[in-house]
Amino acid sequence: MDVKTYRRAAGTRLRQTREALGWPHQRDMAKVCPCTEDALSAWERGVSLVPPTFVSYLFEHYDVSYDWIYGGRRGSLPHDLANTIHSQAPPGHAALDRRPRRHAG
Repeated sequence: MDVKTYRRAAGTRLRQTREALGWPHQRDMAKVCPCTEDALSAWERGVSLVPPTFVSYLFEHYDVSYDWIYGGRRGSLPHDLANTIHSQAPPGHAALDRRPRRHAG
């Protein structure tokens, strides 16, 4: 997977997480987490990668794992949060829930 796709996938998972935690808008999350709206926007759009320090904060306070944000392993999340993320995902976005597999070619 190229870097741009990886950043975008991590950003999508961050957005899914934000919404599942009950923050429908970036400004809502920015009020309680150590980040700005602009930073969240850049991370969620894949302009830049979600920094490990922020994922560490999410893990410490909300049990959001590195494996989920960076690798798409939904099974590493608390059961309730994983179910909420799964139920909110639009049809056809199952690929966001796991790391794409490399194809020989």
